[in-house]
Amino acid sequence: SCCFVSGALLVALAACGVCHFVVSVLLSEHLKKAITVAIGVFQALIGFQVMGLVVGSSDTLVTLGDMSLSNGRLYLALSGFCAISAMLASGGVPGAMLIGIWLMAFVAWGTGLAAAPAGVVAWPEFGATFAVSFDAWAWGSGKLTGMVVGTLV
Repeated sequence: SCCFVSGALLVALAACGVCHFVVSVLLSEHLKKAITVAIGVFQALIGFQVMGLVVGSSDTLVTLGDMSLSNGRLYLALSGFCAISAMLASGGVPGAMLIGIWLMAFVAWGTGLAAAPAGVVAWPEFGATFAVSFDAWAWGSGKLTGMVVGTLV
């Protein structure tokens, strides 16, 4: 419910123009670039974790993952990255990113690293839509402080 409340607050603040004011007046260009870089590093870390390059560690939070040849996801991702980079550097192949994504998907499906989709089009599942519990927001729950802090973070 923290994510739901913080998302609703963000929509309300954006509709009122507060977000535009904060970004245009209060943030310097250096901070805007630093935020962009931080988001990119975070996305890269998620990608590294999905492909098995890094894993969780109780001592250092992140450590090097399985680099053996049996880690097919790692080598598929690295070869896909190299293929996309080569297509982009060779003179701008139109659709290089999309071609690389499809190429990696077909290889993953063919080698069994990922399950192929059951069909081209599927209906979305709405089972968890608006399944938000606000019980922890009650005054007597003992969790109100944590919910407010979680929303603001």
